[in-house]
Amino acid sequence: MIAASPSTAVAHTFRTVYGDGPGDVETEKCGVEPLSKNARSFAWIEWEHIVPASLTPARQVSCWQERQRFDSCRKANGSYLTARDCCETVSRRARTILFDLHNLAPSIGQVNWYRTNDRYGEVEKNYESWLGCDARDQLGGQPDRNKLARFEPPDCVKGDVARVWFYMHDKYNVHINDAERHMFSNWSAKDPVTLLEQQRDRRIAAIQGDSNPYVWPTPRRQ
Repeated sequence: MIAASPSTAVAHTFRTVYGDGPGDVETEKCGVEPLSKNARSFAWIEWEHIVPASLTPARQVSCWQERQRFDSCRKANGSYLTARDCCETVSRRARTILFDLHNLAPSIGQVNWYRTNDRYGEVEKNYESWLGCDARDQLGGQPDRNKLARFEPPDCVKGDVARVWFYMHDKYNVHINDAERHMFSNWSAKDPVTLLEQQRDRRIAAIQGDSNPYVWPTPRRQ
């Protein structure tokens, strides 16, 4: 079963997958300190896509490209919903991609703001990083006209991220270039599947009806 709205997808993720609800970042327990840009967003948890929505085939659905064609995407004041909101409203295909629970995870708001729609990669240590967290961001939170922005997740979840990318590639044909495939394979090998990751997969499968094969010993199709 695919959720019918963003709020439904998030509610499933909150209550059933992670067993918790939305909330604020408990900074003392978390041990991570905010960066200076958009610091207020560090205070809350957001639930966002591991593979950014803009990098999925949902962008190729007509409602993303031509939202003016859809009356349901027109607001009362004559303006239009964003491309993503339009597709979430009118396209079952887009909803299937965008609300796939395997691709939703909690994030500190500021970390998500820096990452935006960046692709993943290895980031040099001189770029932005959070004290207490080994995630790093290259050129996040600013215009990326040369497509140089990259986000590197913490080592402890690199394998989780890689396995979601492989799942999204197989199921929705999300593009992974050769360099990314090599990187994700290394990430998955260095950060192997944990029991917690398998528990998350079981809970998602109970709701959505499908499993991510990359978190189980067989089949292992990297």
